[in-house]
Amino acid sequence: MVITNYFSNNFIWFFDNNDSGKCISSFYLYNFLKKSMRVLGISAYYHDSAVTLIENGEIKSAVQEERFTRIKHDPSFPVNALRYCINEANIDINQLDYVCFYEKPFLKFERLLETYLSFAPKGFSSFRMAIPIWVREKLFQKNLLIKELIKIGANDDIKKKYFSQSII
Repeated sequence: MVITNYFSNNFIWFFDNNDSGKCISSFYLYNFLKKSMRVLGISAYYHDSAVTLIENGEIKSAVQEERFTRIKHDPSFPVNALRYCINEANIDINQLDYVCFYEKPFLKFERLLETYLSFAPKGFSSFRMAIPIWVREKLFQKNLLIKELIKIGANDDIKKKYFSQSII
């Protein structure tokens, strides 16, 4: 973690641990030092969808969607888990400071393309099946997540709180 002064605004920069020097996330220092901070972490659309609510650095609640739907490895958006975490903390969804997603879709897509390119032409049939799904849905997960959060009751301000697409 590095604290810098960028154009007279204090930023906190988080770097990955493998010494590549890539910045994986950043946000304003004054937001980090606020008296109360609530961060909602979402994992969805792969397997074992889950939600975690962290308040002031302490985990308030964390739950998997399959506990509510009884579907093993449920990949759907964790609506029930999210409602549980919000209710458990006795807050409104609009009182969140940040919402984050476990994956960076564009970075994963880049790795996917590099892998297919390195194994070409052997993996072409798999490539042909995977790419339409990525172009149609997975590259735009941020918008999909925001739509789901708005369905639950978040206002349009949630777009400013979402920071999955970090600076690299």
